Amino acid sequence: MKPLHHFYIQQEIYQEVKKFFFDHLKEITIKKAFAGESTEGILEAKNTIQNAFKQLEDTYGTTQQTQATNVSE
Repeated sequence: MKPLHHFYIQQEIYQEVKKFFFDHLKEITIKKAFAGESTEGILEAKNTIQNAFKQLEDTYGTTQQTQATNVSE
């Protein structure tokens, strides 16, 4: 099993890592906004992170569903 697939099927860990990334990005955004610094690029960073997790879900979610179907048949 590929490491990313192993990571994806451990959904509790996967969701915690996903939450960590977005919480951290929010924290950076708030700090920058309160300091009067530019938050330019934050939206791009958010979209990049979302796309990466979507790609993991598209790649390994289908594999997991296929394996679950094969086991139940």
